[in-house]
Amino acid sequence: MRCSLCLTTYYCSRQCQVQAWKQGHKLACTKSSSTTCTPAAPSSHEQPTAGIVYPLPFVRDSSRFYDQITASHSADLMDHGFTVIDNFLGGGWAHALLAELQFLVKKNLLVPNKTQFPSTTTPGAVAQYEKPHIFEADLHNHSVRTQVPEFNALFHQDDLLLALAQHTNLPLIPGTHGKTLKVQFNEGQGGCFPCHYDNPGRPNKRRLTCLLYLNPSWKVVFSSDRVLHRVLPSHARRYCLTVWIDSHDVNTDQHASLSVAPTDLADWPAFVTKLAKSPVQRLLSRGVYAEEYLESLTQCMANDAPEGFTEMMHAHHAHLTRMKANAPLQSLVDRLRDYKRTIEATNPSAIFL
Repeated sequence: MRCSLCLTTYYCSRQCQVQAWKQGHKLACTKSSSTTCTPAAPSSHEQPTAGIVYPLPFVRDSSRFYDQITASHSADLMDHGFTVIDNFLGGGWAHALLAELQFLVKKNLLVPNKTQFPSTTTPGAVAQYEKPHIFEADLHNHSVRTQVPEFNALFHQDDLLLALAQHTNLPLIPGTHGKTLKVQFNEGQGGCFPCHYDNPGRPNKRRLTCLLYLNPSWKVVFSSDRVLHRVLPSHARRYCLTVWIDSHDVNTDQHASLSVAPTDLADWPAFVTKLAKSPVQRLLSRGVYAEEYLESLTQCMANDAPEGFTEMMHAHHAHLTRMKANAPLQSLVDRLRDYKRTIEATNPSAIFL
């Protein structure tokens, strides 16, 4: 684990880093190594990269994460599954990241984003199809990451994890093996994502998703395993960074199986509230939100990836057919759908599942 400010100090564990910072390394490191950059100048910690022009002065200082991620933000995250933090990095640093991502786009170092799901024609196989107009790069790719100094520094820092853990007490996994960072470019032309969970189930370890939009700069943090979401069609170019942070407490037996007793249904609103805070909702969401899944699949794939769209539609309908074959499960889905319609009729902005 490496200090994200000076990039020269290493720690054996997260606890070791916390202890060292309390003993003064954070203050000393900030004084000596916070990186101030002027336009067209790279970080002093990195070798110049030809072709990257930073439009604004900026300071690389991941210690600001501790101020930006407040107890209130963390409470929203744990209670509702998401929180929004405006101006998370500050304008200069965010523009530096945008410049680096645009550099990667110009150099053709991004690859098409792919969606994968169980094949409906070959049992046990996984089908993959490209999402039209969406391109990305995984920063675990050393040859890409080392060309962009600011993204490289973000890849090695653990301050984001520590700042999130200090208020949530989640057992997040530190180090580069405990997170995934991907930069993404949506070239417009209707590029979008269908409804999905970032952690669909085992063996995935993702616990939190941190999404940094770079035009303009704002950040969303949400639970990877209990927030169903989609990306609507975009007709403008969109740049972003996604950080997935792993945890030891995901996809437990309790998260992977649905058990409903008559006493659970006695207080229906309380049951729904409990379900909304549990990853077990993933077993029900496609049935409850069948129309939304279908609409998002159509928007994402129908026009520009017809082969993938056909396969994904087959998978969608096969899933619904299996649910309908389980009478108790379908009965619960039907009741949730009725409740969803009632909630939306009285409060369209209400959070249901």
